[in-house]
Amino acid sequence: VTALIVISLIATTISLLTFQKPHWRDAVALIQNQASPADAVILNPPWMSTTFNYYLQQNTATNTPNMPQPENIPLSQNYQTAWLITNTKYESWQDPDFKVRNWLTAHYEPNSPLHFGELEILRFNKLSP
Repeated sequence: VTALIVISLIATTISLLTFQKPHWRDAVALIQNQASPADAVILNPPWMSTTFNYYLQQNTATNTPNMPQPENIPLSQNYQTAWLITNTKYESWQDPDFKVRNWLTAHYEPNSPLHFGELEILRFNKLSP
């Protein structure tokens, strides 16, 4: 019994030390500072939009990006720039085939990802014809 308690405490400590919560405030600030209102911001999984919108409203900046749902991705071909915000912990669970990321990569040029805790932001620029 003592060994189980010790193992449980060690596992909990490791979990707490390695856990990185999403840094929403910084991620939303980046989008507001770098994205234009003509850009598409795609959150995958889509349920992250509640938290994104909360921090978007907390910031006094006026830049409000377009936010198509992942199932409407083909619409984003009209955008020069698309931003994909994912939670690295949940993306493979929500989108196991990475359809959103793969579609964007096929139609846009991806830039290096930026990480904000568990959040990953990828900027995609439209490919030249």
